[in-house]
Amino acid sequence: MADGLRYYRHQLQFNEAKMKFLLLLAVFGVLWWTWRKPSAPPPARPDPPVERMVACAHCGLLLPESDSIGAGERRYCCAAHRQAGDA
Repeated sequence: MADGLRYYRHQLQFNEAKMKFLLLLAVFGVLWWTWRKPSAPPPARPDPPVERMVACAHCGLLLPESDSIGAGERRYCCAAHRQAGDA
């Protein structure tokens, strides 16, 4: 009977040690999580500049003015349409 009681006490001490270890691990986990959590959201990127859209004088395709070909009022989407429009 004494052996059974000794075994029970040993198991109780072992379980208490496990619980203390798990509690300590949880405390460190919470501390690490709060330390790693960003305090403020990252700054928002500025909006890209708005570009004027123009229509191809030949086919009517809308494209950014910087991608169009030609000068003045007549803008084209490609060199072939520019040549066709000039003819």
